Amino acid sequence: MRPPPTSVLESLLGCTVRGVEGVGVSADLGAAAHEGTTGVHRVTGVAFVADGERPFSLIVKTMDPGDRPRLQQQVRRELAVYERPEVVAVTGSFRPARSHGCVREEDGGFSVYLEDLSAQAKHPWSDEDYVFAARALGRFHKAGSERTFPDPDWLGSSAIRGFAHVREITESVALARRTKVVFRESAVQLFCSAWDRADAAFAGLDSLPRVLSHGDCHCLNLFLLRESGEVVAVDWAYTGLEVVGADLSALVTAEFVWRAMSIDRFRALEKQAFDAYQSGLDRDLGAFARRGYAAFLALDAGMRIVFALSRIPDAEREAAADHVARLEALAPYLAEAELI
Repeated sequence: MRPPPTSVLESLLGCTVRGVEGVGVSADLGAAAHEGTTGVHRVTGVAFVADGERPFSLIVKTMDPGDRPRLQQQVRRELAVYERPEVVAVTGSFRPARSHGCVREEDGGFSVYLEDLSAQAKHPWSDEDYVFAARALGRFHKAGSERTFPDPDWLGSSAIRGFAHVREITESVALARRTKVVFRESAVQLFCSAWDRADAAFAGLDSLPRVLSHGDCHCLNLFLLRESGEVVAVDWAYTGLEVVGADLSALVTAEFVWRAMSIDRFRALEKQAFDAYQSGLDRDLGAFARRGYAAFLALDAGMRIVFALSRIPDAEREAAADHVARLEALAPYLAEAELI
C-alpha cells in the first residue's frame, strides 16, 4: 500500500507536509465491513513538517463495488457521508468518523482516509456501554427527524424491505419446513408464519415515523468517546430513512444473533437500552419507538436466526437448539409488534 497522499496528511496534521518515512500498514481490520469493502488498514508513519517531524496514524478503507449496482449504491452512499458529514452529523452525540480525504484509485476503487479510532475500539461491550450508545442514538434520531434533507435520493430506503437476504430467508424457511425436524419447534413455526405475512407487516410499519438511520448500527461499527460524550460511527453504506427504533434493534441484537451474548443478558439489557434510547427521543417519537423496535427485533433479528438455523447441519443438535432458544426469547416481540 502506498503512503497517504500529501493532501490527506496535511488535512490530518494541519500544516504543510514535505515528505514521509517509516510508513507501516497493519493487517486487515475489516472483518465486519460491508460487502463492497476490500480492506481496512491502520497506516502509521512520520511526516516531515516545517518544525521537524510529526508521527501520524490513519485508517484507510478501500472499497471497490465492481459492476454490481447494489454495491455501487452502497459505496456512493458511504462516500457521500464522509465527504459531506454535516448531512448526517445532526447532533453532537453521534457522528461519522472524520475523513481526511478520498482518492479514486487507478483500478476504479476508492480509498477513504479516516481518523484513527483504534485506541477507542472495545469488545465486548459492557451493559453501561450499550446504555451510553443507546442514549446517543436516541438523540441522533430525534435531531434527524427534525431535519429536511436537500437531496434524499442518495439515502437508503427501509433496510428491512431491502434486506439483502430476503430471498434467501424465504428459501430457508421453505427448506427448513421440508427437511429439519428442529423446525417443528413452536417458536420457529411462529417466525416462519410471521415471515409468510411479512408484506402485511411492512405495510403496518409504513405508518410509523421515519428517522435518519445509520443502518448497520452494531458494536463493531461504533466507537465510544466517553470524555467528549460522543459515539462515532463507521460503515455508513446502509444509511437512510428508517422506522424509529430500528437502529436500536440492530444495536442490542447483533451480539445476540452472533451467539456472543447470552439469552439472560439480552433480556436484561434490551430493557435498559430501550429506556436509554427513549430518553433521547421527544415524546412524539417515543410513542412509536417501541413498536418499530419490536418489529425489527422480530423480523430482522429473528429471521437472521432462522437464516442461520437453516444452514446448521442436522448433526449439530446443540447449536440448533441454541438458535431455537434464541428465537423463543424473541417470540414475545412478534405479538408486541402486532405481527401475530
